Amino acid sequence: MASTTSPHKHVPFIEEVREELSFNMTERERTLSTLAGAGLVGFGITQPSWRRWLYVLLGAGLLKRGITGHCDLYERLHLDPRHPAPSGVQD
Repeated sequence: MASTTSPHKHVPFIEEVREELSFNMTERERTLSTLAGAGLVGFGITQPSWRRWLYVLLGAGLLKRGITGHCDLYERLHLDPRHPAPSGVQD
């Protein structure tokens, strides 16, 4: 009888590892992005003009960045502030 167990059953934290690899921001950046995003969304919804959408969209982008812990710009530039390259080392 063939076994149908998961090949990763001996890796208890595989989901945590997968999530950690998707992060490319420090905790401080995440917190600041989330707070700034919430502030901009809150400010934007109180504005009477068309500019409200500018604030709301910018705030939503910062909220997404803070909540997910993933910065698309960092990914495109191959940056990860959590693991800075040693001085003198170039890619």
